[in-house]
Amino acid sequence: MTDKRKQATQMITEYNAKHIMVEFSELMTPAQGMDIINAIATEIQEGGDFSKIAEAKSDDVSSAPLGGDLGWNQLYAFGQIIGDVILELDNDEVSSPFQTQSGWHIIQRLGQRENDVTEDLKRAQAKQAIHARKMNEEIENWIRDIRAEAFVDIRI
Repeated sequence: MTDKRKQATQMITEYNAKHIMVEFSELMTPAQGMDIINAIATEIQEGGDFSKIAEAKSDDVSSAPLGGDLGWNQLYAFGQIIGDVILELDNDEVSSPFQTQSGWHIIQRLGQRENDVTEDLKRAQAKQAIHARKMNEEIENWIRDIRAEAFVDIRI
């Protein structure tokens, strides 16, 4: 070996946020949802604990038990609108209520960090290469089986 190429690190920006969602349904119109989310926003502005309010009032079944915590994610992991709101907020700032296609939301941005995903990308590339190789092997086996089962009857 005469030279070794240094692996470039892949850094991504991740954001940590909490949210409260009031979901639309057949029983709740967007206007009714807006009334509910505005009441929640007022409760937060008056000093209510965001996590406790999210546990009690959020319709998001995956984050509500966690106090609305969405964890560390890339900016647009939850869609364009939510990503734009998170980007506009400062750390520990709470958004005004806003609407998406799934319902009304309030977001609290908790933090921002740079995360090294070099190892994750290497694993993903290795997994993809193994998957592609196995798929090619299976296709070859399938073609071989079809040819072996083929029968040609030539009659004159």
